[in-house]
Amino acid sequence: MRKLIAFDDETFDKLKQLGRDRMATIQELADEAFADVLRKHGIPLDLKDALRKSARSASPAEAPAKKNATSKPSREAKIMTTDPDPFEEGQRAARKNIPAEGNPYRDGSDEHSLWAAGHEQVAGEAEADEAEGT
Repeated sequence: MRKLIAFDDETFDKLKQLGRDRMATIQELADEAFADVLRKHGIPLDLKDALRKSARSASPAEAPAKKNATSKPSREAKIMTTDPDPFEEGQRAARKNIPAEGNPYRDGSDEHSLWAAGHEQVAGEAEADEAEGT
C-alpha cells in the first residue's frame, strides 16, 4: 500500500543523510520508525508478537517473590526465564525436518500455537525455496 508523508526540508535532508550513513533507504528508516512506535504502544508487529503477547496475557500471574531488604531484583532478572520458547522450538523442529504432528504441547494451548507458528514459518520458507528450485 502506498501512502504519502510530508516532511519539512530540514528533516528530509537529515533522513537522507542518515540513510546514506546506514546504507538504508528512506522506506527502511520509515519501517523501523513505525515498528518502534507500534512496539512502544504494545501493538504486535506480526504473528509471532501477537502469539507471544497472547500467551503472556493468558498465563496466570506469578506469585510475588520474597523481597530482600538489601537489594531489589533488576528488571532483567524479572524478564529472564529458563523456560524454552515454544516458537523457537517449533522453528528448530522444522529445520530438523520434524513434521508438524510432532508438536509436543497440548493441543489448544498457547504453547501449541506458538510451536506450530514457529514450525510453519520455517517449513513455509523451505517449501517456498523448493518451489523456486533453490
